[in-house]
Amino acid sequence: MEFIVENFELNSLKSGNFIKPYSATFTLNGNSRSWELVKASDSVAILIYNVDSRSFVTVRQFRPPLFVNIRGALNREQERIAKEYINIISFNYAKKIVTKVEPLRCYYRAEEYHQNYFQKTPEQAYCMAVVAPKVKKTKEWLKERSTDE
Repeated sequence: MEFIVENFELNSLKSGNFIKPYSATFTLNGNSRSWELVKASDSVAILIYNVDSRSFVTVRQFRPPLFVNIRGALNREQERIAKEYINIISFNYAKKIVTKVEPLRCYYRAEEYHQNYFQKTPEQAYCMAVVAPKVKKTKEWLKERSTDE
């Protein structure tokens, strides 16, 4: 299927319903850096127009499943806890979290550079803009939960 796009205009977006443009600046090893970022929420996909290639790129939401080993009573308990946790943290978002809990059928260890990536590269733009706020929020939630019990 071919799509024909005509009369395309690129305009600045001050405020949007589903995306928020940001500019991140930081110093890395004494060098000033800046990144242009877009934070997306409550959206199934983002349409990006690449000016150089004059083409669209669709970025779909990344919805990885949570895999659990469901053999044995202890692991069935872990599956129950995982589903309960997903339901609990769903209250922090406008839409319900759609992460599925699925049985782990096989496992392959990722390459070494993927291991502890956030701890090794906290200055990486994705880690600063996306991962760090989620880690902070989860730590706060866990702390609140542990003091409640």
